Amino acid sequence: MRSRSGAVAAGRTESTRQGLAILVRSRRMWGLYIAQFANTSVLFFFLTWFPSYLVDEKHMDTIKAGFWGSLPYLSAMVGVVVAGWGSDRLLRGGMSRTWARKLPVMTGLCLAPVIVAANLTDSVPLVIFFMSVAFFAQGFMQLGWAALSDIAPVRLMGLAGGTFSFAANLGGALAPLVIGVIIDRTGSMAGGLVYVAALSVAGFLAYALLIDKVERLDA
Repeated sequence: MRSRSGAVAAGRTESTRQGLAILVRSRRMWGLYIAQFANTSVLFFFLTWFPSYLVDEKHMDTIKAGFWGSLPYLSAMVGVVVAGWGSDRLLRGGMSRTWARKLPVMTGLCLAPVIVAANLTDSVPLVIFFMSVAFFAQGFMQLGWAALSDIAPVRLMGLAGGTFSFAANLGGALAPLVIGVIIDRTGSMAGGLVYVAALSVAGFLAYALLIDKVERLDA
């Protein structure tokens, strides 16, 4: 005879499976997952390869790279705050929750591909400008967490947050690896910037096509 604890554990496992089935069948959740994968891929370029890009590709010395390289990070900090403030301001101003949440994230996903323009110049101010715009845009993408909290079923909020974080961490784990392979194959990081830009475009399309409404899912 199965023990009570065993029955409870089996019931929890079945409940988790049912919850996962609900989440993976939702187009809205897939829109969130794809965009968050793209978001964290952009973030991890800056956390891993960006300093090397300035030194190896743009031939900055370490001190100059450290000084100029801090500006995109400051831009990202501003982007996070502006996106959150702007989204709530739009909501209070009468805009639908769907567009108040989607618009900042889609703006970030649309702006981030400007990162590839850094491949076209060796001007330090221009390179830093393009990188700052891209990282500022990545800050806007962080509002995906607010969209998640408005879309995920209340009873599955923890599971939805876990799967959302899984998509994010998968993007963060793959980005440095993929960019490293690109550098190994081509001898340049230019293709790495194209990679993160392409993912941003994919995230934009996911938000535009898969998330019809920012509205609570039934579960």
